[in-house]
Amino acid sequence: NAKYIFEYKTEKCSAHTTAIVGCFYYHSEEEKRRKPILYYGRNWNYYPEKCEIGKCSSACPFSHNSNEIRFHPLCYKGTMCANESSDGIKCEETGETCPFAHGFNDLRSIPDLFNTAIENFERNSALLEKKGDDALPEEEEKSAFNLEYYK
Repeated sequence: NAKYIFEYKTEKCSAHTTAIVGCFYYHSEEEKRRKPILYYGRNWNYYPEKCEIGKCSSACPFSHNSNEIRFHPLCYKGTMCANESSDGIKCEETGETCPFAHGFNDLRSIPDLFNTAIENFERNSALLEKKGDDALPEEEEKSAFNLEYYK
């Protein structure tokens, strides 16, 4: 589900002050994650690899917590979950917020997603060349390709 890839734990929870299992929003800076964006040149704003520094800027190209790694477009539902699933869809431990696949139908093809990203990036680049800078919304202009619009 693209909503989990691009929005899970990216906004502060307004209903709870402490972490609630299954809550879609973050409750502390440790849970918070950045939205993944694919920039011009086909580089992500961050990659699903743990930052060795720890506390650094939001411009750091590495992940700062497990949420940024597990819910990154290159990782989400890319491997099977170790926990049981009675219905083959929901994880019995974390429910529908589990970033791992629960059956082969739930398993995502990471190369397919990346190829879709590249195709959309190239389509947007061609659109900009054809129609000029006003062809894309302002947010897309900055990155040329933000995956949250395309899956």
